[in-house]
Amino acid sequence: MLLKNASFYDGEVLKRADIRLKDSLIAEIKENLSPIKNEEVIECANLFVLPSFIDLSVTGLEGYENLKQKAFKGGVGLLNVFNCDQSGIKNIMAVKNNQLADIATLKNKGGEILIAQSDAFLELISHYAKSYNLPLLISLENSFEALNSGVLAYELGQNFVENAFENTRLVRFMEVSRALQIPMLLDKVSSTATLKLIKAFNNLGAYLQAQTPLSHLILDESVYEDYEPRFKIAPPLRDKESQNALKEALKNDEIAMLTSLHVFKNSNAELFEESAFGCESIEDAFGVAYTFLVQKKVISFQQLIKVMATNQARFLKLNAGEVKKNQLANLMIVDLSAQTRVINKNSPFYGLELYGEVQRMILKGQTIFIKESACKKS
Repeated sequence: MLLKNASFYDGEVLKRADIRLKDSLIAEIKENLSPIKNEEVIECANLFVLPSFIDLSVTGLEGYENLKQKAFKGGVGLLNVFNCDQSGIKNIMAVKNNQLADIATLKNKGGEILIAQSDAFLELISHYAKSYNLPLLISLENSFEALNSGVLAYELGQNFVENAFENTRLVRFMEVSRALQIPMLLDKVSSTATLKLIKAFNNLGAYLQAQTPLSHLILDESVYEDYEPRFKIAPPLRDKESQNALKEALKNDEIAMLTSLHVFKNSNAELFEESAFGCESIEDAFGVAYTFLVQKKVISFQQLIKVMATNQARFLKLNAGEVKKNQLANLMIVDLSAQTRVINKNSPFYGLELYGEVQRMILKGQTIFIKESACKKS
């Protein structure tokens, strides 16, 4: 496959060239490449090529095949789906049915990432991660309270999460990372207090990274005043001041990765109190991130690529996440000028106008999603 006249970033440098894909890899990047016999040619003038996103915090309740199609539409090529044997990234859930999983056997069967959702068996899990050199994702189970503690929670009379408890549970993992020298990704981080603790432990020799939901950078808890069920997200959104602090942390590279936090909202309840928790957002991941983080000048386009593709690939030790020769050809082709509207009524972003639309998704050099009449052959 030959991508003609592609615009892309090589690190921090904006380039325009032709990109040849062969045998699952990016084989050549040069200007004025000529097609070879029977080669598929895709004209990418006025389009942008970037690495497909990787989402490490997805909960699949709607069936994996349906979830994949939503992900591709949002520019997500690889996704780690909790409690799903079909996950694109082969994860090992460390604890199942309150018992330690057979981590060694699952690793030998191709497990790529070890996930701890509680601090049960922490010592054993940590030693497995170190012994098998597995990336360790800490994604603690949510308390499933509707709001964070604060003035608004009291005014609305809603159950709330007490901020202190999040960090008391995470600190145990932080100390293990420091003591045993284990790299860890802390999932669903939305508190600047947590980020300060991560920084402090890293200064003491830990290897900690933070992953934050897109929703918590774009929305704040004021949306709860309308009692809309689509805003019932776990963990809950924070106040405007906290949201702005998260944006500043992202800008300063204190947040390594972003996630759509996609959870199918398995409920038709009309009342906020009766609604299930959920965050149906993966199908609009690229447009939401590009519109509200890049176009709003929170971060640069290059930094968006890092926090939604490059850093995840490095964490998983994948040869992907960048548009470079000999990298896996996991790419998306997008029209940055296209405008769309979020039409999923269960999405927290429902009704918002977005810039940027995914035209084609490519995994290992093969097209796996294409928007009708997009990226036509030349």
